[in-house]
Amino acid sequence: MKKQLICLLITSIIAPVVAQNKIIPLWEADPPNYRETGEVTIWDTSDIVRVRNVQKPDIAVFLPFKKNATGEAVVICPGGGYGILSYDWEGSDIAHWLNSQGIAAFVLKYRLPGSKSNIVPHKSPLMDAQRAMRMVRSNATAWNIDPGKIGIIGFSAGGHLAATLSTHYDGGDPSNPDPVEQVSCRPDFSILVYPVISFTEDFQHSGSRRNLVGEDADESLVKY
Repeated sequence: MKKQLICLLITSIIAPVVAQNKIIPLWEADPPNYRETGEVTIWDTSDIVRVRNVQKPDIAVFLPFKKNATGEAVVICPGGGYGILSYDWEGSDIAHWLNSQGIAAFVLKYRLPGSKSNIVPHKSPLMDAQRAMRMVRSNATAWNIDPGKIGIIGFSAGGHLAATLSTHYDGGDPSNPDPVEQVSCRPDFSILVYPVISFTEDFQHSGSRRNLVGEDADESLVKY
């Protein structure tokens, strides 16, 4: 009986937290810059959780309890050299910590340039980050978020993606029939954690650069 009571108590504590986590695709149909190749997303849980070969990008929603919610929100970009996503270590673990501070968190499972399903490989990660920011902002009321307090955090190559979004954003397209695309994708703040911050030779992480833009990328693309 005592063991049953302990189990019930643990379940009652954990269940409300788990219930708040849901996965939302960034696009209902196929994402832009995508072609069907038969590839599938690969989850490796042998050690930390690693995701490879992402086909359909999404966000995992982690909302704090309304009682301690600050109205702030953060989109999380896991790192992995643009070859994998360190999904728990630099994603969901961070989301749980942010929730403990009353901050809403959204783990971005973005497409990686190595998949053949990308039409133009380097475009997909930024497209996904822009869309994630728009989606969070467009759902601000439903998720109890201040639309002017939505930032982005990224780790390693995810830090590069966060920095790229922070310098390559727009105010939305009012003429687009998709209401999400009408919303700004500009982060209100950026947190870059041990980021890949440059592709110049003195400071680059060669693996991230190679995975994102290729060995012989045009210099204008590298600068961009």
